[in-house]
Amino acid sequence: MRGFSRHPVTVGTPPDTGNAFPVLTKAGFHISARRTAPYVGVYVDVVKNANHISAAGIAEAAGVTRAAVSQWRQRYPDFPAPGKNGQFDRDDMLAWLDTRRVRATSRTLTDPPDLTYGDRARQSLGVAAMPAGTGSRSLFDPFIDAVRDGAFGGVTAADGLYLLLCLTFLRRHAPADWEAIRHRAATGDDYAAEALPRLALAAVDRIVARPGTASETSASRFRPRSMRVVRHTIEFSGRLRSADMAVLHEIHAAHAGTTAKAHHTPAGVARTIARILDAGGEAGAVYYDPFARGGELLGALLQEAADPRSMTVLAESPYAPDLRLAGMRLHTFGSPLRLTAGHPGYGPGHALRGAASIVVANPPFNSSIRYEPPPGSGLPFPPPRSGNYAWVWHCLDALAPGGRAVVVMPYAAGFSPTRQDREMRRAMIEAGTVTAVVALPPNLFTGTTVGVSLWVLRSPDPDPAKITFVDASELGEKNSGTRRLTPQDRALITGAVAGATCRLSVVADLDTIRAHDYSLSPGEYIGAEPTPEDSHWPRRRLGDLCDIQVGAWFESLRRARTGKGPVGVLYPRHLTRNLDTADAPTIAESWADGLNRYRLRAGDVVCVRTGAMCGPILVPARLDGWIASTNLFRVRIRDTAVIDARYLVHHLSRPETRQRIRQRSKRSVTTSMNTATFNDLEIPLPSLSEQQRIVSTATEEAR
Repeated sequence: MRGFSRHPVTVGTPPDTGNAFPVLTKAGFHISARRTAPYVGVYVDVVKNANHISAAGIAEAAGVTRAAVSQWRQRYPDFPAPGKNGQFDRDDMLAWLDTRRVRATSRTLTDPPDLTYGDRARQSLGVAAMPAGTGSRSLFDPFIDAVRDGAFGGVTAADGLYLLLCLTFLRRHAPADWEAIRHRAATGDDYAAEALPRLALAAVDRIVARPGTASETSASRFRPRSMRVVRHTIEFSGRLRSADMAVLHEIHAAHAGTTAKAHHTPAGVARTIARILDAGGEAGAVYYDPFARGGELLGALLQEAADPRSMTVLAESPYAPDLRLAGMRLHTFGSPLRLTAGHPGYGPGHALRGAASIVVANPPFNSSIRYEPPPGSGLPFPPPRSGNYAWVWHCLDALAPGGRAVVVMPYAAGFSPTRQDREMRRAMIEAGTVTAVVALPPNLFTGTTVGVSLWVLRSPDPDPAKITFVDASELGEKNSGTRRLTPQDRALITGAVAGATCRLSVVADLDTIRAHDYSLSPGEYIGAEPTPEDSHWPRRRLGDLCDIQVGAWFESLRRARTGKGPVGVLYPRHLTRNLDTADAPTIAESWADGLNRYRLRAGDVVCVRTGAMCGPILVPARLDGWIASTNLFRVRIRDTAVIDARYLVHHLSRPETRQRIRQRSKRSVTTSMNTATFNDLEIPLPSLSEQQRIVSTATEEAR
């Protein structure tokens, strides 16, 4: 049998062995007292030891009473179990304390808001925190390599990690089931190997009360090469510790997040949502997530709760593996848990209507659900293609009076210019359901660069509240190809939503929001005050003044460029101050005749549609007849007696206008403006003579 590494080695035991800890190698496991780096022949200690600590020592190190430690043991099922000597493994204990944030009433003035009891204990004991992703992540590399090499048949790395999560969950929360599977692996032959993954998933389902069976594809795809592979995986799961579980969840999410419906919510986003809601954990509260993914949002809420066991948690998902994953994550908190399989789609008789204290959701964008507003709700029926709003309506419908919700939404949902979407936003705002909107940085999610916003909602209120708009789109730090929210970022966002004065936020009243046509884009309000020169002029939509045309499609230009000719093609790189077109490609006139709708005329205005938002240009006579490429907008004025082309270029070049365009773009790593949104851009329109005066003054100042 080929094993768990790509290079053959002999099974060996590194020096200083004591308490066994398995490390995967080609032929199986090394047995080591210390965790080792998965590098052939080299054993690297990774800050792990066998020290123990008593309950009294825990209390002293964490700065709490012994009674508090006793309450933790009784209240939290995932509290580490003591050894035979009555003491606790110090590293397991520190890892658990890392998950418990010190409440504000117990912090000093100099303590950071994200301080955990683990931080306190490490400082007291003189133990340095292990940097995130150092050592622990590499522990799983040989296992991932083995799965990719076919140790379990044709399953993916995400599937293998999923099985490892299930086995580790059983080891911690159902040791009898884990031992039974381990015994079958030890005594069974290779022909029985395929049954054990299904047994593991079925055991998890029984514990978390997941509806259905473990017979779905995720279990049936496993085809272990031999029972030895299964035995090694079971033994590996039995020796993973508390600190490894968080890393394992992160690695699995990174490998699984390849489609919109599989993107797990990043920990930083989940914690931000939990802090915004600041639920605290009122006894009897009902937490609900209609698209639970891996349970990240509900888990973050329960982590903030004073007593998770007093909460009721409802999680739904149409995907059985995700629902099981959520069940495993949430079971550790001891809360009454109900998992529901299927896609949300409820009419007026839905049983959950008006029952949830807190609703959180990260739904798949643009994925519709069946939804009917209750009679007399005053909410319009979401149009068939407005799947995003149907999810919002469903979350609002589930809220009890006084309940609150946070829904992850795409940027564009806040300013989509279609009539139906405007009506959806108008109804929500006038019903008093929106309290805050937070624009998050792009590239937060593994496998996608799409930017998102957080919509903070409440149950309908006859007195519409002011709305806090927070633009956090420039926050975050780079983290292995994505971005992540730091503790400082999360503190800024939650403080701004709570009302703290901040450069990132502004509070808008209902009249202001109506004047912005019910936009829920923070960029519309932050730094968007009109300058003195245009505050008193009438405003017109760009689409009412000009014809806007997207440039020629890339494929059409690629075919046309097979023949050289006299007709130039303009690309975004040419929109420089000097309009340098020396490297512009050319096409034959015969090809250009088929692209006449994309031709430029002298006096047209050209703007970048996708990519870096550089300034617009006025088309000179020498570019008359050229073709605009696909990443450009051609703007052609309908009536030159109403608006001067030079004034339009001046206005579109202003920093505040360009900032507004960036904010209204469908943003990811780059910006991309669609035609409908660009048409909807408002232009202050003074008299023609005043326009000409403004351009003349700006030209003189530029000189």
